[in-house]
Amino acid sequence: DADARFVISEALGREYSRRYGERLYEVVTDGLSKLNSARRNSRSDTLRIYFMGLFHLGYESNFRVLLEALRIFERRNPGITATVTCRCEYIRPHVWKDIKHVNVLPFANEAQIERDMEEADFLYMPMPFGQEHENFTRYSVSTKMVTYVGSGLPILYHGPTTSAAFDLLRRYEAAIFLTSLGPEEIARSLADLGNAQREAVVRNALDLARREFMLADQTQKFWGTICDCLRSR
Repeated sequence: DADARFVISEALGREYSRRYGERLYEVVTDGLSKLNSARRNSRSDTLRIYFMGLFHLGYESNFRVLLEALRIFERRNPGITATVTCRCEYIRPHVWKDIKHVNVLPFANEAQIERDMEEADFLYMPMPFGQEHENFTRYSVSTKMVTYVGSGLPILYHGPTTSAAFDLLRRYEAAIFLTSLGPEEIARSLADLGNAQREAVVRNALDLARREFMLADQTQKFWGTICDCLRSR
């Protein structure tokens, strides 16, 4: 009986229409007030991966596999050191113990996040695999992704191909996709990355951000819908 529907993804809007009847809906999520310029990898001897935000328990399997893949990558590329920094307050030690050191930092404000990203080469975006998390991944587009697409850095999407985030990022070719829990496969994917692919992914992500995630547009959709409802009463 609602006058309007707000959803966080197209997938969720379609599902609401399937379950509760066809209705117009607006996709509203976080918005960006500015976009960063594309950032180039300034060092050839490091591969610096950065994660920020809440680290859900469902990410643990992904993360452990990523670290195993990085260990394989370093063994096969002895001139490159891979570092992992997570600004997420806490990760249970068993996830990374005996695999690879992880620099786990406390939560911080946006200014600090910006400074962190200046020292990163890739932004890690895990989404959990498996039936247990299927409904979460199928309909959710995280606010983390909104920050990432406007960052000027390439996103490493690590998750299933059935998620709403994958669908959107794939549509724009706006990420590098790691869609398995196989360390060998991920290590090969990282080794095969070239500068041209990284730069294309960043350009596409910034284009996605301009089209879908600018704060002024999000605000207009939200309040514009509410105003239309009030005028129609």
